Amino acid sequence: MNIIKGCFKTLWLVVFLGLPASTQANCEKSVNVQLCAQQICASYRRQRPMPVIFQACMKGCEAAHRQKSSANCNSACSRLPTPRPTTTNACTQGCYIMRDRFQTCLSGQSQIKADGVVEGTKSPKPEIPDDDLSTKRRLAVEKEAAEAAQAKALEEAEKQSTKQDALEAEKRQIEEEKRAIEAAAAAAAKAAVENQAAEEKKNENDTAERAAAEAEAIAEAAALAEKSAERSDGAQ
Repeated sequence: MNIIKGCFKTLWLVVFLGLPASTQANCEKSVNVQLCAQQICASYRRQRPMPVIFQACMKGCEAAHRQKSSANCNSACSRLPTPRPTTTNACTQGCYIMRDRFQTCLSGQSQIKADGVVEGTKSPKPEIPDDDLSTKRRLAVEKEAAEAAQAKALEEAEKQSTKQDALEAEKRQIEEEKRAIEAAAAAAAKAAVENQAAEEKKNENDTAERAAAEAEAIAEAAALAEKSAERSDGAQ
């Protein structure tokens, strides 16, 4: 019996020592970098300003993919362009989620290996050490913080979008008022020119009528003078 127990113990140690390499390989295959754009950061693709927020999330996610489960998200997201903290929140969100994917994968692969140490024999399920419980609690807290950060980032992006739309609407209104003022000024100038032309035409007509009246009066006076002269000659 002692010999059998010793064999089981030896097999457990061999599998356990060989676990990290195979587990890491499996997780690197299943958790690929394409998940960043396809799933993890997909919700940031249409957020304004585009594509700054999406690129910030991709930076954090790709950094976590390179560093795997040991990713330092605060360091990876320390230098980002404005608007901050929106870009910082998006970056850390992408980093946390990718890092959690690796940690979840490693934990699951480790459990699968531990459940099948000897073919046909299921080993007792090991108790979770306190440090693993602390890690799980920490991950839960980080996940909650990441979700809160994402919600805040979405709210900030919505506010920025609303503010931008309001500014654009105000700009359009100012431009429309400017065009209306310019059109009114052009119409007033045209009316003034037309009024001046009409006044000048009226003055010309008045002048022509006065000249015609004066000419007619002179002609009548000349005719009267001629008749008066004829009468004088007849009387003589």
